[in-house]
Amino acid sequence: MLLTKLWASILAMFAAAFLAGMYLLSLGPAGGFTDADRTAVRAATEAGLAAIQAELQSSPVQRAPALLNAPRLADAIDRFDPSIEEDSPKFVPLEQILADVSEESLLRDFPKMTVGIVDKEGKLVAGNGLGKGLLEQAARVVVARAQTDAETLVSATLGGRLHVVLLSRPTEAGYRLVALQPLPTGAGSLLRRVLGTHHPAALVRNGKMVGDLIGDLQVGPQIERLAVEHAQEAPEEGASQVFRVGDGLDARIGAVGRVPGPAGQGNDATFLVVLSRATAAAGTRSLGDALDEALASGRTGEIAWPAILAVLLLGVGLAWYLPQMEVIGPLKRLSAELEAIAQGSQHQVFHDRYAGIVGQVARAAVLAQEALHAAYLAEQQAQEEGGEESEREQKRPKTRSRRALSRSHRRAPSRAHKAIGRDTGKKNAPKVPDAIELPKDDEAAALHMESHTHGESVEEGPIDAPSLFDEPAAAPSEPAAAPPPEPPPADPREAYYREVFEEFLQVKQTCGEPTDNVTYEKFAQKLRKNTEQLLARPGVKDVEFSVYIKDGKAALKAKVVKG
Repeated sequence: MLLTKLWASILAMFAAAFLAGMYLLSLGPAGGFTDADRTAVRAATEAGLAAIQAELQSSPVQRAPALLNAPRLADAIDRFDPSIEEDSPKFVPLEQILADVSEESLLRDFPKMTVGIVDKEGKLVAGNGLGKGLLEQAARVVVARAQTDAETLVSATLGGRLHVVLLSRPTEAGYRLVALQPLPTGAGSLLRRVLGTHHPAALVRNGKMVGDLIGDLQVGPQIERLAVEHAQEAPEEGASQVFRVGDGLDARIGAVGRVPGPAGQGNDATFLVVLSRATAAAGTRSLGDALDEALASGRTGEIAWPAILAVLLLGVGLAWYLPQMEVIGPLKRLSAELEAIAQGSQHQVFHDRYAGIVGQVARAAVLAQEALHAAYLAEQQAQEEGGEESEREQKRPKTRSRRALSRSHRRAPSRAHKAIGRDTGKKNAPKVPDAIELPKDDEAAALHMESHTHGESVEEGPIDAPSLFDEPAAAPSEPAAAPPPEPPPADPREAYYREVFEEFLQVKQTCGEPTDNVTYEKFAQKLRKNTEQLLARPGVKDVEFSVYIKDGKAALKAKVVKG
């Protein structure tokens, strides 16, 4: 028991140490993100904006102005007059010529590119490519920002995607070539290579993603939420400060940056939003790291030492008190009961008041006590009958020689037997010895069969012995009767009944029951009545009676011997 208390005390110390470790971990960065995490997210956003700028400058749309040098297209542009009707012999099919020339030299290598011709006012006069429907909108964006006699390259969000738009120098007639192509953000793009899988990101315009999500995490709603809440805080160039988005352990941090060029300007600007890959739950530290940081920064004083000391004292106190309450105390009470039985001041162990392993010990003690008592009665009976056994065997049936054994070893189930019977399915439950196996009694005191050694069958049943203890009713006064007749010859059974009566008295005294109101006449009258009833049954050869203990009291049981 001492080792158990010591081990429980050690566990209490460990619990206090773990509590202190939790306090140390709670002293870490708020929200689970460090300054290094915030710096990394902002740097990733800056790198993403630089990658977009590089994609704009290196876009293949810069090869589109070379189409104006094609003789066929140049001649068509010089002869083109929008006022001439198509059915006129002087009509120049500029759009068809642009399509033929662009398909031969440019769109074959860059199928996603779209080209067109605009006049001095920026009106589209011809176009070809997959994004032909976007040419007019692209022309308005780029012409509004174009410089005179200069080539202009801008970004524009068209058709739900970010595009690169180029406007060439004007020809002698004032016509210019417009080329546009979606900015690559998918696999293999510079933006994807820069961000990789370390930081999920996306382009957002008006609170909705533009193009595909960059990265393998499904964080689209968080990206859009961050853009809506903090887009206005993004500077004209570069990345914004780092903001927190989301709640609880699923929260992340992210930054916002405006896309370079016209696409990132105005109220309809397109933003690059970059989030941290790790959530707040991933920003945990090991206990060793937390301890090193606390010692290095001198923050150990912030730990709630009084609370930790209280937990330690409570744990150690329970480690020493609970074994005393659950085991040591009940064992001391059981030991006191056994000493009282040994001194004669108590007759049995009150096992019902104990539980657990102590209760099993108490029930085993009850069984041992009853077994010793049965052995004592058997030995005493054998000593008393030693000298008279041969004469008694001549006067009684042969089966009567086994009466002492039946009286000594057949006993009714006590409370301890019943309690153990309920625990037979439990591990380590004490086993009822075979020497005191108990018979069953039903409501009608029905007799049950038992095999004997000489091939005879014995039928037995309990007798309502407590009725023997009732005081006889006072008989009414009667006139003096005549002298009784001469008594009949002595019945051999009377000596047997007398012996059963003496044994019954002895058992009652052993059980601590009063014997003053038990008379032999009433006792023998009960035995005679039961004998007559049982002998009247067919096949009954003899009747025997045995004394046993039932529920701590003396009781009788009748047995019939069948021939």
